[in-house]
Amino acid sequence: MEQSEDIRLLTETTRNSIGAEILAFYEAHKTTKTITLNEKDAIEDLYKSYKAIKGNHYVDRIYLRIITWTVLDEEGKEVKDIKWWKP
Repeated sequence: MEQSEDIRLLTETTRNSIGAEILAFYEAHKTTKTITLNEKDAIEDLYKSYKAIKGNHYVDRIYLRIITWTVLDEEGKEVKDIKWWKP
């Protein structure tokens, strides 16, 4: 029984850490509403992991805001027709 409790606690800790990382990214970029391609990939990967471990709807709302932002390439130019992962 102790092993399943350890797994539950590890999952909860991971979920909280991923949620905090997504929220911190949102807070740091919400005034410019821009995201680089590399950041987009990272946020997408974090969000996929978050959903895989049954993350809550609060981070869903944050992610849905982020995916409306302008995506920039390495030169700072807007990238059109970006496809975001959606559950």
